[in-house]
Amino acid sequence: MKDFSPLAPVAPAGGALAESLYGKGPTGNILRTLILVPEEACRLISLVSHQYIPATQLLDFNADSRHALSRAQIEVVASKVSDRNQCFYWTTWHTYLLRESGKAAMIDYILAGAIDPSIDSGVEHGCELVTFASSVAGSDRAALDAARRVLRERIGAPVAVTASLIAANFSMLDRVANAICISVDAMIIKPSAEFRAQLGIKNYPSAANTLR
Repeated sequence: MKDFSPLAPVAPAGGALAESLYGKGPTGNILRTLILVPEEACRLISLVSHQYIPATQLLDFNADSRHALSRAQIEVVASKVSDRNQCFYWTTWHTYLLRESGKAAMIDYILAGAIDPSIDSGVEHGCELVTFASSVAGSDRAALDAARRVLRERIGAPVAVTASLIAANFSMLDRVANAICISVDAMIIKPSAEFRAQLGIKNYPSAANTLR
């Protein structure tokens, strides 16, 4: 059962600090929790902005990617890592963002492909990326070596490095969300309900942080 849910107020109620950290618009629950430790939050937000996407661009699917991966490829990697870590918060967010990135590009991605590498998600090189992400979050060194080799040979070394950074970033953030019982943001609860049931996300132990 959820027993810890500190949420610092967003701007303007949160004052200049809140606005400097995450602007004036809607803010995810994880950032609203991290602001309780401002110095750590500032550094983490900076890291995530470089290794993933700036918070202000989270819902901007037309923003130019600074990475070797497309936005959909980024979300495929992050979705699988969060799935392996049984993180209800981030798996819900990343599969939702994958779907929305597809809508922006007028592509109907198969969300199950972000969880199961045997299913074609419709994302370019999605199967290779999901297999690699799963291996990064696992403990089988031989599987990781094989997945990395495939990624480098088929897509290139920069992609392997970028995918590694994204996977590492969310291996950390998954644990943060699970450890302090962060609930999924209200804005995506209803829009994600159907696919959460279809993908089995609702069965994660950490779902109790949101679904009560």
